[in-house]
Amino acid sequence: MASNMQKDSSKTNFTKDDEDSASKNKQSWRILSVIQCASIPALPIVFFSDSLQKSVGIFDFIIALILGVILFWIVCSSVVLLGSAEKLNTTQIFERHFGGLGKYSISLILLFCLSIWSAIEITEHSKAILNVINTYGRMTLGTEEIMVCQVFLLLLGFLFCLLGINGLARIGLICLIYIVFFIVLTISFYHEAPDLPVRSFSFPGFRIAFCSVISMLMVVPIDLPNFFKYSITKKDSLIGLGIFAVSIVLIEIAGIFLLNKINKIREIVPEEIIQTNGVIALLLTVFLVLVCAFVVAINIFSASVAIETFYPGFTYKKRIQVTGFFTLLTTVVYFFYREVILNLSDYFDSMLILISITLCVIFLRPNFFSVKTNFAAWLLGCITIGCLHFKMFKLDIEPLIAGLIVLFICLIIFYFMFYSFSSIKGKKPDLL
Repeated sequence: MASNMQKDSSKTNFTKDDEDSASKNKQSWRILSVIQCASIPALPIVFFSDSLQKSVGIFDFIIALILGVILFWIVCSSVVLLGSAEKLNTTQIFERHFGGLGKYSISLILLFCLSIWSAIEITEHSKAILNVINTYGRMTLGTEEIMVCQVFLLLLGFLFCLLGINGLARIGLICLIYIVFFIVLTISFYHEAPDLPVRSFSFPGFRIAFCSVISMLMVVPIDLPNFFKYSITKKDSLIGLGIFAVSIVLIEIAGIFLLNKINKIREIVPEEIIQTNGVIALLLTVFLVLVCAFVVAINIFSASVAIETFYPGFTYKKRIQVTGFFTLLTTVVYFFYREVILNLSDYFDSMLILISITLCVIFLRPNFFSVKTNFAAWLLGCITIGCLHFKMFKLDIEPLIAGLIVLFICLIIFYFMFYSFSSIKGKKPDLL
């Protein structure tokens, strides 16, 4: 099977444009970490973390977050280093380790996920921006205005993305400086301690928090090779990922701190403060616009790489245009069919988590299996998740956990098949 792996991997198509792009746009760990860190304070993620710590307790959440981020860094490092030697992007890694069918199917799933993530960001930030405007101006802006705001945020993200990797790095630096400024300003503005629910550590609460953190974070590694293929060295990649991981912990805790200082999850600044201070309202609006547009730009950038799988002849600008239009359609559908899209998003996210874990295993033992066994194990895991997620049958276990169990069982079976086959031929396999 190892020979099959090498045989299949030789078929991967890496164009001269990909090599030239990676060589001309080499980035240090500073730039790579800035791009990723600037996307952390997205509203849905901060709200999710805040609601999670309210349900399980701040101690359980922080411990789960730290341990989850350590595991997250390990998986991210494995996925990024898997393609760092040849400067491979995400879809090229798919083709190298899952074959042609795997590349097309996983790229399509990734494209849907990135579009849904952008739709969620645009919708939630639009509502928050309109909420600030309604409160400060004492207006009543409704559905039409929210749609106008959604289009504006999407166009701004589209313009950011047209600047390319170097432009994204500069805008990311601006966002990061503004984020730090906004956090410091807000903390200094409020002198009261946050009213956080303090509970003693409990393993059930920790387990819930840890599983939730893993589900939230493990969809990220699959997207990172699109950015880290530009790293100068492997050291730059590891340092950049380390700063990204630490920043997740700091910014998430800071976000919870700020949200609890005002005792309103969906309002960043109290209504009476906004009404009497136009500066606070302006700063808050700029914050929401910048963070949303930047996150959308990153998602469009990565989605354009997935689009290249289906339209390899398209230029970067053309791929960005197609991705932007697809994201707009997804945003409209999400606005009217929110529950359906979120249900599909949960399933697609679980499929991407299985990919991240599989790539981590491949990195640890790259010559274990062929592309066919990699794809088969992933597909069986996805089918298991789908059957449980859509309630085709019932088991007292989380769909993602069941999918991971099936994935590892399949990998173990395939490995021992390889071991038996190699023993018959008198070859010594690479054991764990």
